[in-house]
Amino acid sequence: MKYVEDWHAACARELRRELRSKKMNRITQLDPVRATGKTKQLFEAVQIKLGVVPNLFRVLGVAPAALEGYLNTKLKLISLSGWTLVEQ
Repeated sequence: MKYVEDWHAACARELRRELRSKKMNRITQLDPVRATGKTKQLFEAVQIKLGVVPNLFRVLGVAPAALEGYLNTKLKLISLSGWTLVEQ
């Protein structure tokens, strides 16, 4: 049993060492204040509807077509469900 505990401890130490040595990539979020063009229009619409621009939308805002596609899909699902955007 001691051997198994030592092995687990060694694995945990190695994993911590490995995680410390690597930096995780961060997904860039677009600040709604700095948005331009189509993204700005979409962010403004979301702000009016929800009162806030959620983080997921800020990430998708980096690619306006992705944000627009997501919002169109979401709105279609909402219209089919009968729920409001806030209830979702």
